[in-house]
Amino acid sequence: MATIHTLGPKTTDSYKAAKHLQDEDPDYRGLTITLHDNFEDVYQHLTDFTGDYFLVPTAYQSDDGDSWTRNNYRYLDHLTIQTTFALPTMPMLLTENQALKNKKAILHPATTELIHQYMIDSHQNLAVDFVPSKPLAQTAFEEGNYQYAIFSKQSFLPHDSLAIIKEYHPEMVWCLYQIK
Repeated sequence: MATIHTLGPKTTDSYKAAKHLQDEDPDYRGLTITLHDNFEDVYQHLTDFTGDYFLVPTAYQSDDGDSWTRNNYRYLDHLTIQTTFALPTMPMLLTENQALKNKKAILHPATTELIHQYMIDSHQNLAVDFVPSKPLAQTAFEEGNYQYAIFSKQSFLPHDSLAIIKEYHPEMVWCLYQIK
């Protein structure tokens, strides 16, 4: 049986989108969802997944410059678009550890524009580190290594010196490919 490959863990918008696809479209109901640590792993192993599906947000970008747009053309001979759909993402938070003053931020590369806008608005220059998913950004932030982070709201409650600066409610377009 075919599989839908996408970004994990289960707390990602990608997993939520894959479940939505299964719930809304009978053609994909019952397919296994395989979660990967990053999208690059799937792109690098497309020949291992022939006949399966690959679900990617059109905002996808990696810290090394890969993006949905670039990969849509790069892997033209390996991927066929089956469907696209739009969904709201989980609310996202820009957070601050007010006990730290290291001017470091952690985030998923797709949210870079949000931190850049914050830097402009707050007249700050921040060192930005990237992780492959928003749940990993939350983990790194809560471990106390970063003054700022952007991640999904789902399980975060401000406490002690951890504060919410801004909440975002974006929508995302998703692209489901069949792997040739």
